[in-house]
Formats: sequence, structure tokens, C-alpha cells
Amino acid sequence: MTFVVFRETLRRSWRGMLMWGGGFALIALVQAVVRGDVDALREFADLVASMPPFLLQFLGTDDVNVLATPEGYLAGRFFSFVVVMFAVYAVLSGLNITAADEDRGILNSVLSTPLPRWQLIAGKFAAYAVLLLGVTLITFAGAAGGVLSTPVAATFPMGRLFEMTIALFPIGLVALAFTALLAALLPSRSRVMTIAFGAVIGSFFLNFLAASVGDDLLSTINRISVFSYYRATDIVKNGMATGALLVLIVVAVALVGVSMVAFQRRDIAA
Repeated sequence: MTFVVFRETLRRSWRGMLMWGGGFALIALVQAVVRGDVDALREFADLVASMPPFLLQFLGTDDVNVLATPEGYLAGRFFSFVVVMFAVYAVLSGLNITAADEDRGILNSVLSTPLPRWQLIAGKFAAYAVLLLGVTLITFAGAAGGVLSTPVAATFPMGRLFEMTIALFPIGLVALAFTALLAALLPSRSRVMTIAFGAVIGSFFLNFLAASVGDDLLSTINRISVFSYYRATDIVKNGMATGALLVLIVVAVALVGVSMVAFQRRDIAA
């Protein structure tokens, strides 16, 4: 039964994956092509060097030299911002696990079939996780296509490009699981959406403040921000932090587990 839910969710939602993935891929392709222009890189480096230090944190780094490289340019101009959009896509997907059907008043009909509640959440979460991975890979294809069309393609570290892209997946997975948990606890789609998007925005600005201020207490609190585990420019310099991203995947699985238990115990809105 879980596989039936999984398959049906994929059938209904694959077009959204293509739309979001295609949009991200197109933006990545354009940024990658611009990045191949040496003059544009120099102009960007000069612009960044004139910025106040705290504004550099919006680009995910305090190292101007990294941003002046082709891969650093792509990290700062594209990946440091698209990570937020990945979280937005994940929240919207998470609303479709239970909240959207409950808001339309059809969830009771769905659950009137011999379908355990936990299987509904498990099947839909797995499907949206696969779709999220699809968006990630489509984004990589766009970025890679842009890079390969430039003169620096032969020297560009494609491995780093793949790492920057695939590291987006655990961030989105946590946002997806968190939204699923909220929907399992609350019967109101609007409340779930408000809290989930509020958490995304708050998490982003907490990460920005912690990086800008450098306060030890704020840096400690920042560990709850999912965005503190993704810095594209750090991946450019040091590679992907596999351990931290695996922790995010474990957190996402745990959130889904809690949501399955919570959903078993509450009444469904008519």
C-alpha cells in the first residue's frame, strides 16, 4: 500500500519537479555562462571588495579571493541564494503530504480506505524526497551545461560543482520533513504554511547574523539553523562536509518518524 501511495504521488507531482528544476537549471546555466567571462569576474571581484564585510555574508563568505574564481563566483551568485529556494520548494511539497488534502476536506475520504495513516505519510514523503532529488540533479545539469559551454570548462572543478549541488538535497529534506511534522500536528494548512515559511526565513537570518556578528553565543544558537550546514564557498575551498549533511538526513528521517506517530493520534478536520 505504501508503494501505491508513492507511485501515485510521483505520477501527480513530476511536472512540478520539472518546472522547479528547469527554473533552477536555467538560472544556473545563465550564471555559469556569465562566470566564464573573465572581465565579468574581475568586475564582480572589484564590486565585492568594496562591500561592507557583513554584506559579504549574503554571498556566504568573507573571502573575496574565493568569489573572484569561476567556481567561487557561481557559489556566491547562485548557490548561496538557491539554497533558500530549495527550502521553499520543500515546504510547498511538504504541505501536499497531508495538509493540502485536509484543507480541501478530502483527507477523511482518503483515510476511509484500508490505508494506515503512517503509510500515507511514509509513501508521500518518500515520493517528494525523490522529486527533490530530481530537482537537485536537474539543477546540476543546468549548471554543468553552462560551465561546459565556457572557455574554462577544461579547468573547472566539476567535482566541486556536483558537491555544491548535491549538498542542497539534505537542506531541502529537512524542510520537507519539518513541514510534514507540522501538518501532522496541526489541522490548519494556513498555520502550517505560516510556521514553516517563518522557520525558513528565521533560520536564514539567524545564520546571516551569526556569520556577520561572530558572537560565540549566537554561533552556538545558530546550530539549529539548517542553513548553517550549507556554505557553498566553503565547499569550493574544502569540499563537502559529508558528516554534517548525513546528520541532516538523520534529522529528517527522525522528524518523519515523529510525524507518523503524531498523525496517528489526532482527529482529522472535516
